[in-house]
Amino acid sequence: MLSFYINKEIIKPLALSMSTLSRILLFLICFAVLPFTTVGQQSEDSDQTISDILNNIPLQDIAYEVPDKLHQQFQQNPFGLPAAKNKRMMNLFEQAYQKQALYRDAKKAFQKNYNATYADSVIRWMNMEKSEQVLSKRKEFYTLEGQRKQVVNKYELEQTPPAESRKKLIRKLAENTSAANFKIESNIIIFRSLVSAFNTLNQQRTLGSSQIEGIVGNFRNRVKQQIDQQIQNQLLVMYHGIDGNTLASYAKFYQTPSGKWLKDAITKSIHHAYKQAEERFLSSVESI
Repeated sequence: MLSFYINKEIIKPLALSMSTLSRILLFLICFAVLPFTTVGQQSEDSDQTISDILNNIPLQDIAYEVPDKLHQQFQQNPFGLPAAKNKRMMNLFEQAYQKQALYRDAKKAFQKNYNATYADSVIRWMNMEKSEQVLSKRKEFYTLEGQRKQVVNKYELEQTPPAESRKKLIRKLAENTSAANFKIESNIIIFRSLVSAFNTLNQQRTLGSSQIEGIVGNFRNRVKQQIDQQIQNQLLVMYHGIDGNTLASYAKFYQTPSGKWLKDAITKSIHHAYKQAEERFLSSVESI
């Protein structure tokens, strides 16, 4: 009888637990899945934030600007390669530095440098009225309509030259965004890839590494001599019509921690994309 009594008492609580087993299991499953759901949501949110930032910059157009200009220059065959070889080389360059590929590689690099706190601050800044005005002008600059407006803006600036205070404000904007350093290094990375490609295809003489660096160094010096004026001219045209207070507010943001993060992250991302394109380019050249 004792044995039966003990078994009955043991079985009773087990029977009661069975009635709640499904709720316990459901709780445990939800508890286990919740962290993954939260991480997944955070990932989706950060992806959207990154896309919004890069589209507003606009990263794809900025990344393509320098390789596009160098492509146009080297189509003139300044190294004196046989015409067919130079044409082939520039076709491979164009494929390696495609706008979509540059954006893809830059976005991946930007994701690695992502900082949620700074990114949220950048989004809030981008949504401010003054910021939207400047960013809208910048995005328009790279469109077909923007190219038409550039002609008009240049004409108006020739007829009524900007005041010295306006030039000073533009120089301050260029300084805060480190525009000169960005453009110089962008040109150097891409120019070096072109020199290396030429060296691979040149049958008359092979250049040593010191000779290549000498050519690149001379190019760097030439770019540095011209870059400040080029940037000033471009920004005067790009932001023609934007009042001084709005532009000053835009420039000031890049002195904040969030602005410095944005500037550095964009610079590193684009330069990473150029180096990825350089690898594709030189690999394809070697296969000719």
